[in-house]
Amino acid sequence: LSLLTVSGLTQGFAEKTLYEDANFVLNKEDHMGVTGQNGVGKSTLIKILTGEILPDEGSVKW
Repeated sequence: LSLLTVSGLTQGFAEKTLYEDANFVLNKEDHMGVTGQNGVGKSTLIKILTGEILPDEGSVKW
């Protein structure tokens, strides 16, 4: 049973693309970590997943 499905996620700001056509599924028993350097889109991803902001393209289904 999937808990979270992300399909075709695309997000960017100005001329910087953070994600392009990203897809992943998290199942109930899965764990996920978000790591990376400053400015690569970690906080933006969390904001998209929580519905605080909308992605440029794609969908997030809980």
